[in-house]
Amino acid sequence: MNIKQEKAQVIDGLKTFYEFEELKAFGSDLLRYYEARVEQYSQRLDTMLRQQSNGKGVVNKPQSHISSGWIRVGTLVVNMSNPVQATTELLFKLLEDAKAKLDATKSFLESLESVLNIGANKEVNYLLCVRNGVPEKIILEERKRGKEFNYNVKLQVVSD
Repeated sequence: MNIKQEKAQVIDGLKTFYEFEELKAFGSDLLRYYEARVEQYSQRLDTMLRQQSNGKGVVNKPQSHISSGWIRVGTLVVNMSNPVQATTELLFKLLEDAKAKLDATKSFLESLESVLNIGANKEVNYLLCVRNGVPEKIILEERKRGKEFNYNVKLQVVSD
C-alpha cells in the first residue's frame, strides 16, 4: 500500500465532524495510514539491516541518541560521513514514532464507542483536537436550534 494513496491527512488542529460515522471514518483512515507507515518503515529497515550485516552477523540497534558524523547547520542536523548508518538510525526513530501513533490511534478508536454512552446524541457536532498526528480530545457541541432564516421579498415589476 502506497502512503501517497492514503485518505488520511494528518494535520494538527481542531477538526469538526457533523456525524459520528464521519468521525469514526476519520479514525479508521488514520489507523490505515499509520499501519502503512509502520509497514513501509519496517520493510525498508529490514532491507537496510540485511545489507549492512552482509554476512557479519546481527547488527545491533543504534542508540536512541544520534551518533557521531552529524553536524549542525543552522537549525538542521546534517550527516555526510555515513549515510547508510544515519538512514538506519532515522528509520528506527521513525518506526518507533509511527508505532506510537498507531497505538494511540487504536486507543482512540476503541474509546470512541464509549463517547456515545456518555450522552452524545445525533444532534451534536464533534470537535476533535489532533496533536502530533494523534486524536487527543473531543468536544461535543450541541447543534444550534433556533429560528430558521427566512428570506421574504416582495417584488414589483414596473413597466413604462
